[in-house]
Amino acid sequence: MASEPKPPSEPRRAGLEPAPEPCAVLMHRADYRLVRTLLSIQHRQVTGTLRVEAEGVVTIVRMRDGHPVFVEGGLPADSLGRLLVQRGKISEADLAMVEEQRMLLQGRLRFGEVARRLGVLESEALDDALRDQVRDKLSRCLHWERSQHTFVTEEHGVQALSGRPLDVEPLLLSGVARHFSGERVQDVLSPIWRETVRLRAEREHVCERFEFGEFEEAMLEQILLAQSIGHVMAGPAARNPRVGHVLVALTLCDQVDAPELDAPDESGPFVIEDLARTPRRSVRASDAPNPTATADSMRPPSPDNAEAVTLPGKEKLLADSAFLQGKELLRAGEYGAAADAFREASNLRPSALEYALFAAWSAYLSTGRAGKWRDMLSELCTRTLAQDRHLAFAHHVKGQLALEIKDLDAAKHSLLRALELDPQDDEAKRLLDRMKN
Repeated sequence: MASEPKPPSEPRRAGLEPAPEPCAVLMHRADYRLVRTLLSIQHRQVTGTLRVEAEGVVTIVRMRDGHPVFVEGGLPADSLGRLLVQRGKISEADLAMVEEQRMLLQGRLRFGEVARRLGVLESEALDDALRDQVRDKLSRCLHWERSQHTFVTEEHGVQALSGRPLDVEPLLLSGVARHFSGERVQDVLSPIWRETVRLRAEREHVCERFEFGEFEEAMLEQILLAQSIGHVMAGPAARNPRVGHVLVALTLCDQVDAPELDAPDESGPFVIEDLARTPRRSVRASDAPNPTATADSMRPPSPDNAEAVTLPGKEKLLADSAFLQGKELLRAGEYGAAADAFREASNLRPSALEYALFAAWSAYLSTGRAGKWRDMLSELCTRTLAQDRHLAFAHHVKGQLALEIKDLDAAKHSLLRALELDPQDDEAKRLLDRMKN
């Protein structure tokens, strides 16, 4: 009996390609090299594993046919449970219940599967959350200005996400918008500040790939009509930061057709020597770059480091459980016990500076805010914000420390930022109201 014919698959939209020759003045940038790698993987429709390491944090991205389908590791703030709580899909009590059940199952099931079995999350909401988590975790890799990455072609067994595949370009634009400060935007664009923007690809194709709406298309029109990038940044971008984000995303994706420039003598943490000075040419299908041959960062890890691709599971589960216990104790005013729980979480997951900060803050409160903890807390806040500048708790602690030394301007700035990131921070609201009086 003849089998029924399979329905035709949706035609694949052609993605953007990195330029055949990398831009010399950007090759010292880890974010630029990472973007080139992601575009190459997408263009070549490769299946494999991308490992990104920065600030002691390891992120493992599973790619299938050129698209991200699953992300492991990263920061605790990017966990599926925390994401669902932040977006109001489950409560803190639901989160604790799911993690407790996972502990009983010894981590044999992932968070989403347990949440669905317990009835706290519908299948459709889980599918949407998994897509958002992949997008957010991969975008987070653009947060760090200094990072290293490798890509290994392999069959990892992770299947595609439900729905349409996640394209790299709109994901990168989202990451730039969230994680690039104004200073970093200017740093990316400074080598081509005086150049006029000319797109390498057709304008309609660029708009399609980045999923520009009417608003972004109008921004692109302003960018293309400007005399130079500097004029864009002094005009439209000064009034709307989104313009700078669009321009940076285009630049990192090799879509700004700027002439080759001399590399600076000092190019940050990575110094590039003996770079090819061949003119950058228009892209052709036959020019698709081979990442393993053109970027050092694409070399697979050595056999001695092969086991590092697999992240520990039991330790992470125990750490997350101890952290949730610590938060309950902190809310109850049991500062000493909370410090012990947070310290356990930090010991199990030392790369997560958020856990260490919670432990130090709880210990600080348990000693009646002893002065000997203050300098250490301040330094830990700085390190934690370098790892995650969107962590509301770090801004909250920084604000309280500033308030204690009567630096009211700094305290107000940090507490307002904490409240912006976490509107449920009632303590920040109380402190800000007290400062008004």
